[in-house]
Amino acid sequence: MFGLSASELIMVLVLALIVLGPQKLPEVGRQLARFLGDLRRVSDDMRRQFDEATREPPPPVASLPKANPDPKGDDAAHVAPPRLEAAGDSVAVGAPSPASPQPEADKTHGE
Repeated sequence: MFGLSASELIMVLVLALIVLGPQKLPEVGRQLARFLGDLRRVSDDMRRQFDEATREPPPPVASLPKANPDPKGDDAAHVAPPRLEAAGDSVAVGAPSPASPQPEADKTHGE
């Protein structure tokens, strides 16, 4: 139990009796037993829920709802909206970028 041998467990109980006294020892023992019981119940419940979740097979693909990528019934899902096309037309192709720094002329050739 908890990796303790019988002699170690007896030493812990004797030490608890000395520290807590004979009046408080039964109450502390009950509290410890309640805590360990609650801990075991929570652990068992979590293990059971995990086992149930991993044991359930996934739903068959046929039972999943079918996706409708085109709710209008035409090919509108694959066409860009008109405002995006208009924005693309207003952009000038090959327009110069903002002024960028020009490289300085090589001064070593002029001397």
